[in-house]
Amino acid sequence: MTLTKLENKLSKRETEIAALVAKGLTNKEIAFNLSISQRRVGEIVSNIKQKWSIESRVEIGIISYHLRLIDFSYFQLEKVD
Repeated sequence: MTLTKLENKLSKRETEIAALVAKGLTNKEIAFNLSISQRRVGEIVSNIKQKWSIESRVEIGIISYHLRLIDFSYFQLEKVD
């Protein structure tokens, strides 16, 4: 399945949560930031895994990175002389 097809399978909320999972946030942290219950976050994460036919949060992170749902520019390293 192509990356475009994977991205189009998610709702706006699922895409938002996929990006937060990719950034390493826990369900509790995501729930707090979005003002929803931890249980709902868990359900949405489960839906993402099902729609993308994957099994782990790490895979959500990898796919989200390739879909450019997240920006890792803050990880730029300084040059050391």
